[in-house]
Amino acid sequence: MAGDLDTAPLVGRTGTMATLRSALHDDLGPGQTGAVFLTGESGVGKTRLLTEVAEQLRQTGAVVLTGACLDIGDASPLHPVRQALRRLDAEQAEARTTAAIRAVLQVFDEEAPGPDGAGALLERVAQGLHLVAGGRPLVLVLDDLQWVDRSTRQLILYLLAGLGDLQLSVLAAIRAESLRGAHPLRRVLTELRRLRSVRVID
Repeated sequence: MAGDLDTAPLVGRTGTMATLRSALHDDLGPGQTGAVFLTGESGVGKTRLLTEVAEQLRQTGAVVLTGACLDIGDASPLHPVRQALRRLDAEQAEARTTAAIRAVLQVFDEEAPGPDGAGALLERVAQGLHLVAGGRPLVLVLDDLQWVDRSTRQLILYLLAGLGDLQLSVLAAIRAESLRGAHPLRRVLTELRRLRSVRVID
């Protein structure tokens, strides 16, 4: 049944999908960044919407990285980005892109830096993603962002601050019920809302 639902036409989301595509692709030029954070209760179709929009953006020629956060705290730093790169690596046939992906994964596998080295790690990951993009728009799609680890939160902030000539967009889904109280992602979203290119859609 789940497979049938996944392949059935998506109904009633045409306007939302057009808004997402515009914010993540059509309105961005070289060197610009944008992000849309989808919030909603469990089971309303956020994951399906991510899948559909990711496929549309892939068809425009964008490099799409898709990953999901796990409810394990900071036990696996940058897990959704690692997962996304491994998925892309498995799908890739282009040797240049594969080499770039594996170079970024090697950065992750190196010894974790101390507090003073966190910025250097983020810069190296950003440079690696630049190589993976190969001059094309790069889209980072993250599901279950309510479970995002600290390193991935930092990377999202870092990437959306601007990376020279890399056209980057982030599309993420968040369970609204998880953001109550002192959730660390609430502070991140507050900071990101200050950027004109970031939207939070319920």
